[in-house]
Amino acid sequence: LAVLWALGPNARMLLRESRPARTGLLLATAAGLLLHITMDFLNSYGVHPFYPFKPDWYYGDMVFIVEPVFWVAFGVPLALSVHSRARWVLVAGLFGALAYFAMHGFLNWGSFEALAALGGAIAVLRIMHMHSRRALALALALAICVTFVGVQLAASQAGRAQLTRHLATLDPSSRVVDIAMTAFPAQPLCWSYASVEANESNATYRLRRGTISVAPGWLPVEGCPPALQSRGGGESHWEGSLSTLRELAAHNCELNAWLRFARIPQVDREVASDQRFAATPRGNFTTLEMADPGKRACPQGVPQWGMPRADLLAGGGGAH
Repeated sequence: LAVLWALGPNARMLLRESRPARTGLLLATAAGLLLHITMDFLNSYGVHPFYPFKPDWYYGDMVFIVEPVFWVAFGVPLALSVHSRARWVLVAGLFGALAYFAMHGFLNWGSFEALAALGGAIAVLRIMHMHSRRALALALALAICVTFVGVQLAASQAGRAQLTRHLATLDPSSRVVDIAMTAFPAQPLCWSYASVEANESNATYRLRRGTISVAPGWLPVEGCPPALQSRGGGESHWEGSLSTLRELAAHNCELNAWLRFARIPQVDREVASDQRFAATPRGNFTTLEMADPGKRACPQGVPQWGMPRADLLAGGGGAH
């Protein structure tokens, strides 16, 4: 708003003279902020929107972090609103990028074909109403995106229930603490997951990672995009000590700060990593090399977010 006021003399004049313009700009700004937080909530990274009044994290576990359905649904009508031949270059660039991701295993070809059909339908509608009902294509895009989020929510819940039963079968003595569900792009049937189980009687906790299809009869897990599947394929697991985790959290200030973000913490005396991000192409950006307390200065200005795994550290609290 400050940049607009400082660098836009026409906008400044309009805002001075028009109350509806001022109201509209403020409403658009507030809507943009709320939409940003809401969209961030949809993935498995999490948000803490009520901090500092309420430090808890909230995770939607529904939509891929850069979801191509959104790109196509809104990108096509926006590109076609450009009043020059460049509109077709923009549309071609969008689908060229999607084809690139499909060729490199980040998107399966069935999803690409569905996205192409979706983009074509929106383009036809936009062109048919180029000079009359211009908002129709955007209204359709919004309806498609809302419907898609609903489908993803149902698929995420089905996958979590399926995994909860699976984990209980593997080890009935452990308690399932959390399952982080990460969507695949434009593919509601494919999910990667990272789970936390606790066994208080043995003072241990276990992490598992893997890929599932919520409807393997329609699409086996082998048909999910390979570039986003867990490295090595199949399910992997790791077991750690609750007493070690609690000791380090209490006495290592760097780890204590790190645990205010980590949802699936793999922690030993050498290294800590959040297993939500173990399969990223560039490696796990959350990895923290553990130093002996006192060798490095404690981090300053650490926000007092709630610890997602407070339920492992002291009981109570935790993620939503």
